[in-house]
Amino acid sequence: DRALGRLLVVHDVTERSLLEKSLRDQALTDSLTGLPNRLLFMARLENAIHRARRQADELFAVIVLDLDRFKFINDTIGHLAGDVLLEGVAAKLKTCVREVDSVARMGGDEFMILLNDITSYRDVLPILERIKEELRVPVRFRKQDISTTASIGVVLWDDSYHDPDDMLRAADTAMYQA
Repeated sequence: DRALGRLLVVHDVTERSLLEKSLRDQALTDSLTGLPNRLLFMARLENAIHRARRQADELFAVIVLDLDRFKFINDTIGHLAGDVLLEGVAAKLKTCVREVDSVARMGGDEFMILLNDITSYRDVLPILERIKEELRVPVRFRKQDISTTASIGVVLWDDSYHDPDDMLRAADTAMYQA
């Protein structure tokens, strides 16, 4: 009627945890740039929309950015040069935004930025200027400087957008008009 001892079984799950984290990272990040991918960006955008619908003064912006002449760079200098350029642009974009913002790679030569906690369109202008300035600085590939410009579309939140796809489509349209 009494316990004579206890049996304790211990399993090291470190390897499994690392594998699960690796799989999660692969599913939600771009393998080339390490930025969030479209799936993670859309989830963050959806969260921003939910916050904005709950709080009337919540404002955010979506920026879509497409590199100009990227196909030309890939075709003339090579895909490795294009990859180096994409990695460089990703790093530059991250320096242009605040920690509360998100930079993601949509795919190809398109990037998306979610600017959280802004008060008006005036908050977006300095960020766009920084992006323009950063893109003017060439990326070094082997012994060659590669520079690019970008077409940029911006959309500010308002409650006429029904879902993340609506906002992204509007930002994409603005970018193509640019």
